[in-house]
Amino acid sequence: MIYLREAASAVLGLGLIFFIVNGIITTINPKIRGFIHLIIGVVLTLLFTIAYVLDNYVYLVAYYPRIYIMFAGSSLLYTIFIPTTLFIKGSREGFNFKKKKLVYTTNKTEYLYVVYKFGTQVFLKNKKGIVLKMKKTSFVDQMMEDINQKFKLEVPEELIKKYGVVTITGKKKDVYHCYLVDINVSLNEFGFIGYNKYELVNIDFSYLDKQIIFRLMLEEEFNIVL
Repeated sequence: MIYLREAASAVLGLGLIFFIVNGIITTINPKIRGFIHLIIGVVLTLLFTIAYVLDNYVYLVAYYPRIYIMFAGSSLLYTIFIPTTLFIKGSREGFNFKKKKLVYTTNKTEYLYVVYKFGTQVFLKNKKGIVLKMKKTSFVDQMMEDINQKFKLEVPEELIKKYGVVTITGKKKDVYHCYLVDINVSLNEFGFIGYNKYELVNIDFSYLDKQIIFRLMLEEEFNIVL
């Protein structure tokens, strides 16, 4: 029983660290999150391993060497499992480490769906965000830059966030890459209508637009198949 308690302490204790870190960086690109977890995991594993070697073979002060091994082993498991999961998730959702995100289309039609937000105001046209069809090969960052220039906006990259993907299945899939962009000006002069985000539930949206806009307002990652 004592071994189970010690193993549980190691797994839960380190799990709490990774859980807190993931909560802090939850809105970041999954691949970057995976890389951050990888670095933290490698550092923790090395620290426990070094502590084990020093305390057991140099300073001779450790009475329970298995504790070090359990913590190092638990850290190594998290280091392998969490980054791998996030890298796979990022690949499936079209994220990339590079600034320019190249999207290839095959048996599907892909769209860029962009919603602008200023404080609690959400700017929509015809009760939907900006929807652009992507070509066979499209650079998302370049498309986003072109949209912002059209509306005379200068938006830092960190305020342009992809929160998810919506896929409509059928003979040919329609895939929407959904972005929320925080701005500090009104877009009314460009034909947008500003809605208070807390009153969006009273708006009669189409089913697709409702799914995307409401999810974006939650500012949490999503992957929806309709």
